[in-house]
Parts: sequence; C-alpha cells; structure tokens
Amino acid sequence: MINKGGCTLEIVITLVVFIVLAIGVMYEIDIEKDRYGHTMRKGEYYFDNQKYEEALKCYEYAIELDSTSPAAYYLFQKTLQSIQNSQ
Repeated sequence: MINKGGCTLEIVITLVVFIVLAIGVMYEIDIEKDRYGHTMRKGEYYFDNQKYEEALKCYEYAIELDSTSPAAYYLFQKTLQSIQNSQ
C-alpha cells in the first residue's frame, strides 16, 4: 500500500538496511587496507633490522590479506634470500 508521501514503509526500511550494509562493507574494506599497510611497514622494519624471520611472517600475512600484491610477494622472496644468505 502506498501512503500519501508516495513511499511505502517497506521501501524505506529496505533502503535503510541497504545503506547500513553498504557503509559496513566500505568500513571493512578500509580496515583491511589499513591492516595490509601496517603489516607491510612492520615487515620492512624487521627486514631493515635484520630480523628476517619476523619480516617473513609479516610478508606472508600481507599476502594473505592481499594475494594480488606484487610488493608483498617480492619482499617475501627478498627476505627468503636474505635468510639463505645469512646462514
């Protein structure tokens, strides 16, 4: 049934739910980007301080967060090589 304003209560509720869900998805995407960036920076810190095992764990986690990141794969491989060279 259409009320005098031209909208039904169902349409309004549906739009509100959609907006809330959209905001939630956008927020979750931002959190993942922040987590990825923080993990990469942490890995770089460990690598620069020759804590290669810790750096490797960071880059591995960064790859889990974003499996399309060439930087994470590159730094993971670079860290593996540094571990091999230090033994």
